[in-house]
Amino acid sequence: MLGRIFVAIESFACYWNGYVLSVHKGDTVREGHPLLEGREKMFAPLKVKYEHKAPSPAPAKKPAPRRKP
Repeated sequence: MLGRIFVAIESFACYWNGYVLSVHKGDTVREGHPLLEGREKMFAPLKVKYEHKAPSPAPAKKPAPRRKP
């Protein structure tokens, strides 16, 4: 497993590696990323709201009986 993913719960700007970094609400970052350090309250764990289900195979259709002319 690669770790949990966190989503920004509000937009903010911060200094990171000497630059001003803008983080927008909804941006994501993986667990252990240095951007999270000291800013944990600005992020929440990403919750999956749905999953795609594999399509079920269509039932095989029987050919219609042929009429004799």
